[in-house]
Amino acid sequence: MGWVPQEGYLDLSGLNLSPEQVDEACRVDLDEWRKELDSVDGWFKGIGSKLPRGLELTREWLLSAIEATEYEESHVELGAKGN
Repeated sequence: MGWVPQEGYLDLSGLNLSPEQVDEACRVDLDEWRKELDSVDGWFKGIGSKLPRGLELTREWLLSAIEATEYEESHVELGAKGN
């Protein structure tokens, strides 16, 4: 999550990388993020009231960012199909 550089924004001179390797290195898998955040939720609950509120708020913010991205992507796909 965060910002992913667009093609051409990274100076890859001197590196023997294919465009596919760069794409894979910069890929963000939202399903993996969601699974990780779900896993952290159980751990956070085990800590209970001693957990700093900021950590839970960050987890909630990340989940919201995933949902917003998925929503945007689904509507862009629908728009591209003419629906």
